[in-house]
Amino acid sequence: MRRILPLLLATALLAACGGEAPKAVQPMAAQEPAVTQVGEYSIRASAVPTASLSETVLRGYGITGGDDVVLVLVGVRKGPEGQDVSVPASITGAAIDLQGRRQPLQLRELRSGDLLDYVATVKVDAPDTLRFELQVTAEGAAPATVDLRVTPVNVG
Repeated sequence: MRRILPLLLATALLAACGGEAPKAVQPMAAQEPAVTQVGEYSIRASAVPTASLSETVLRGYGITGGDDVVLVLVGVRKGPEGQDVSVPASITGAAIDLQGRRQPLQLRELRSGDLLDYVATVKVDAPDTLRFELQVTAEGAAPATVDLRVTPVNVG
């Protein structure tokens, strides 16, 4: 059960590969999660275009999707992979576009069984690249900074 949200996300992304793109703009490509190791803690951050997610997944995250909306998902885990457990954390951050405009992220907790993640959404105007700066402090760990980029592709 603690792996259900990542499994749903992966399933939605795979299903989206066979779908049709919107008429004017190709949805942004999902990026591999950025992983930062801080001692015995791992911080995974990913950004996913919501246009590639199903309505079921969007409801599970409690968000509204769109061609111009990106889901930011951050998880903090402690312990070796496969035996790791979710850890509460303080997370702040912003999305920065190519012109340097910053959008603060309003991250909120999302729990599913023993799994704890933090989610936010941000708008993007295609074609643009967003860089996410996240400051993460897990309980009992030193603060860490995680950077993540998402690039929309314009096919129109």
